[in-house]
Amino acid sequence: MTKPFAIPGTGQRPTTSATAAVAGRIFLLDNPRFIHQVPPFLAADRSGMVLCGKGSNAKVDAISRQSTSPLFSDPAAYNQVATADEPFALPKCDGALFGSDLDAILQGQRQCHATAAITPSRY
Repeated sequence: MTKPFAIPGTGQRPTTSATAAVAGRIFLLDNPRFIHQVPPFLAADRSGMVLCGKGSNAKVDAISRQSTSPLFSDPAAYNQVATADEPFALPKCDGALFGSDLDAILQGQRQCHATAAITPSRY
């Protein structure tokens, strides 16, 4: 993804490409259960944070307003084997009100104010 996009919502960050947002940075990877705020030791100019797994979209949304560095929501799908028929780990939509396709997952990350969307790619 090299085409710039705007992050929706109030307090928008500047429009930038995903490549520019991550270049030269070291990211803290953490579980959303253990994060209550953006850690104060993260340097805004050379670091960022990735929340990984269940509840990551909600936590990114909750702390996005206090983050001055890139913030991502990782669906953590890489613990499943990819096949030609199923390269992405999409949630089962049995009985779901709304479908859970790739576009919905990526749009959900954007709506929660993530700096860029991460695909739920299997390995």
